[in-house]
Amino acid sequence: MALNFTSIDFETANSTRSSVCAVGMARVRDGRVVETYRRLVCPPQGAYAFTNTWIHGIGPEDVVAAPTWDDLLPEVVAFIGADVLVAHNASFDGSVFSRASQECGCAVSGLTFVCTLRLARALLALGSYSLPFVAHELGLPAFDHHEAGADAGVAAEVAVALAARAGVDDIDDLADLGGSTGWRHGARVGAAVASVEDWVGVAAGGALDGEAVCFTGTLRTMQRSTAQAVVAALGGRADASVTKSTSVLVAGELDPRTFRPGATMSAKLAKAFRLAGEGQAIRVMTEAEFLEFVDITPDEVAGVKTRGLRSLS
Repeated sequence: MALNFTSIDFETANSTRSSVCAVGMARVRDGRVVETYRRLVCPPQGAYAFTNTWIHGIGPEDVVAAPTWDDLLPEVVAFIGADVLVAHNASFDGSVFSRASQECGCAVSGLTFVCTLRLARALLALGSYSLPFVAHELGLPAFDHHEAGADAGVAAEVAVALAARAGVDDIDDLADLGGSTGWRHGARVGAAVASVEDWVGVAAGGALDGEAVCFTGTLRTMQRSTAQAVVAALGGRADASVTKSTSVLVAGELDPRTFRPGATMSAKLAKAFRLAGEGQAIRVMTEAEFLEFVDITPDEVAGVKTRGLRSLS
């Protein structure tokens, strides 16, 4: 198999994984993007609330006349064909694909994902593995982050660049390089490839086992005390400041669309990047990336208590 695949990216209206409001794809043949696809999507009736507009800029007025996922799924599947799918954080995009399809009664099986986020963590040493930072490290130009078409295109270029850096020219060989990076989503630790079914029904409990997490800035979706309780409920430790044992810094004040190399940073952020440059295994996440990673619903967040914590499941 040559370096042939289709990259995919989703944006959602809210934290419900079936609330697709945009999808982008890029088809790659022999290491080159040969065709792209981008569509706005009208979310299903039960998941229409737009609470993620601050992440991607899409609001209800943008999708009022857009097709539903049910309408688009046949052409999305046709575009993918028999390709392996590539995504930057395949855990999120695979989950969205599966749950949105299930919501409209059109569950899709047999899809395989390769995660460029896992690959980047395995092959690069960065302070943040957010797509703009990975792209910058690989010499790719700036782009409109959280626009689904742009993200899909850059994820494709990242996969190609990582393959070149690793000296492989086969999508299966590239996937094998992901390995176990020590970074977990739910209960999963392992290779960069998984079937789309593997993303469904994964409990959040234990997602932060052994992690020391610090928050900086004002969070949009919850109070800091609640976020710290979420960390503890998922097996992690909440730090008040960045130290040499901190493994994750979540930056709440950042605009996820503009967080990239050269952006203005707080003292905590600057320290985190300095420590990463010195070899500390610390990762910087935006609030949006943190929410994608822990994969918990608003009801679960509301149920987390700052005293007498229980594990999420």
